[in-house]
Amino acid sequence: MTGAGRVRRLWLVDHLLRDDVGHHAGYNAALAEAAERAGVSAVVVGHRDLSRRGLRSFRTIAHFRTDWRAQPPAWIAGNRRLLGMLEALCANRFAGDLRNFPELPESGDFVFAQMIAPRHLQAWTDWLARQPAPPILALHLGYQPWRFERPDLRRALDLLPSSVSSNLRFVTDSEKLAGPFRRALGRRVRHLPHVVEAVFPQAVPGRIGRPPVIFAAGNARHEKGFADLLHAVALLVPRLESGGFVVHAQCHSPDPFCAELLGRVVVPAGVSLLAEGLANDNYVAAIAGADVIVLPYHLDHYALRTSGVFCEARCAGRPVIATKGSWAGDRVEREGGGWVVPEKNPEALAAAIAHAAGPDLAAKASEAAALQEAARREFSPDGFVQSLLREERGES
Repeated sequence: MTGAGRVRRLWLVDHLLRDDVGHHAGYNAALAEAAERAGVSAVVVGHRDLSRRGLRSFRTIAHFRTDWRAQPPAWIAGNRRLLGMLEALCANRFAGDLRNFPELPESGDFVFAQMIAPRHLQAWTDWLARQPAPPILALHLGYQPWRFERPDLRRALDLLPSSVSSNLRFVTDSEKLAGPFRRALGRRVRHLPHVVEAVFPQAVPGRIGRPPVIFAAGNARHEKGFADLLHAVALLVPRLESGGFVVHAQCHSPDPFCAELLGRVVVPAGVSLLAEGLANDNYVAAIAGADVIVLPYHLDHYALRTSGVFCEARCAGRPVIATKGSWAGDRVEREGGGWVVPEKNPEALAAAIAHAAGPDLAAKASEAAALQEAARREFSPDGFVQSLLREERGES
């Protein structure tokens, strides 16, 4: 309790949160539930079109305007001048939204702001400096530390009064990104593990489907190796046609490259392309019902950043195929429970899928099942919130 008996509040601020489709709503709901289990009242602040569906009984505030820079149209994304103009416009809009914040958090509150890009950092530090009773502000950084290597950002942080700077925290969910962010910002950056909000059933060691199910989760994007997966599948047509295994691949929200590819691909027998995003319960069932999760991600995007699908696979006790040198691949090599393949190598990916659907599967499935309980603890919402509260007290 703080003040006159008021329960301390955790403000979960996600300017991109607007509905219950995808990761954002489930993530914030899981953290809000964990906060309330810890005796902290939760407030969820999202997009001005925020739907309460999926957020149940939590207090919500619909506030932020659309951040067009988060997903710019193709004709702007390819033009550096136009992209810079859009960046400046969205930075000003975001700063205006913070100036018009509908209610002020107070001393003793904790504000956890998510999806932070450089255009948001200056606005948040200015906001914190204006607060009459500053709360603790933790900024959950994105996945591109090189974008924060800007003298103006460092200068703004260096000019903050100590009374404000002492209330500012930086967080990343990748231990491999903490160092690059620390060098870019000149500030301590705390690693707090990714949160898995879904609850998966207990894995049965050695359980194998008949036929085995290979599942590629996530949308159809080039950096996620979707084209490599389709090429690998084409190399496995004889095995697929004989019923040796089946492949289910999500392909909703394709980028332009993958959309063009999907327009001309011939889908072989034994392969299902899921063009619509799965509702949460169906997605959890798909992960839990798969025998192997495939993550052929490209290193230019995923060498350092986490993979939510990998964390979900671990919590479901399912083995994975991951790219060697990626964050997920490093975990597989260190812990077991899967296979690693070279980047952008459909032939190696096809060979790994063939092995995964064959005699290697029982042993790898047992390894992954043995890792399930530790993963549930590592990626739990309760552990994350408890770590945030330790951060509030300045504990490591």
